[in-house]
Amino acid sequence: MVNTQLQEQAAAENARATMMSTSAQALFIQTDEEYQEAASVLTQIQQRLKEIESERVKITKPINQALRNVNALFKGPKGEYEKAKALFKARMADFLKRKEEQRQLALEAAQQASDQGNQEAFYMQAQAANDAATPFVGNVHTRDTWKFEVTDLTKVPLDFLMVDERKLRGFINVNKDSVIIPGVRVYKDTQVVART
Repeated sequence: MVNTQLQEQAAAENARATMMSTSAQALFIQTDEEYQEAASVLTQIQQRLKEIESERVKITKPINQALRNVNALFKGPKGEYEKAKALFKARMADFLKRKEEQRQLALEAAQQASDQGNQEAFYMQAQAANDAATPFVGNVHTRDTWKFEVTDLTKVPLDFLMVDERKLRGFINVNKDSVIIPGVRVYKDTQVVART
């Protein structure tokens, strides 16, 4: 739990930071001197951020280490239970798939028997289809999800394709303004960086 003195220090720091943020919103630099003054203030802000982060880490490091230690205690059994759960689900899903195949075959046979007017075979196959239905077991149930597999990328509509931004950014970082990519505007974005 955070102590009262620390809360008061954080509140005071937040007030100073809010004042700084408010003055930054009103900032409009018109001269070299104002730019130099802004650079000086930016360096002070960067230093203060570094100090605040150091204070935060002093508090959170032991907490995070304790959390890692607790997680390590349970990692082994949790991992084994997760593995067992996945295997049970896979085996059960495989069983259900086989049962559904049996059910479909029985339904087809029942339909064929019905078409041929063979009532006895129809009832027998209908019962077999019913027997092949998914068993009900308390709090275990099934859920159907639809999945996909891309078989020909050239036929996939553009609405479903996505630009690989990481690859594109890497290519542009290497080639800079000498690159021309159809459908992509390459431009320079200048950012100010402050070091302490």
